[in-house]
Amino acid sequence: MNEEATLLSGYFAMGGYAEFVWSAYGVALLVLGGMALTSWRRLKAAQRALQRLAEADPNLGDDA
Repeated sequence: MNEEATLLSGYFAMGGYAEFVWSAYGVALLVLGGMALTSWRRLKAAQRALQRLAEADPNLGDDA
């Protein structure tokens, strides 16, 4: 078990560059999460706008 713990701690230390590597992962996670949240909010806003348009003109979208 001690050998496994040493290997695991060595992995997470990243050869002395752990501070930079893990902070880069954190920044990437924050950016991707922010982009996903922004996309989701814009989708919901577009759906609400489309719903308002559909309610204002019931014939909107009728191609026949």
